[in-house]
Amino acid sequence: MREAIRHAFDGDHAVSETFDDAVVEIADHLPVSLGDLRRKSTLAAGRQAGLDAFG
Repeated sequence: MREAIRHAFDGDHAVSETFDDAVVEIADHLPVSLGDLRRKSTLAAGRQAGLDAFG
């Protein structure tokens, strides 16, 4: 686990204005869909989806 976290902080970094922007930015790199993440994640569950999520 320590090595995985260390590698996660290596390389290029991104900056997001909001938590939602950060989630959308990394969604393509996750092994689950954005919809599954929003349904199953405790952290993302309380976040309200924007209208663009339904497009």
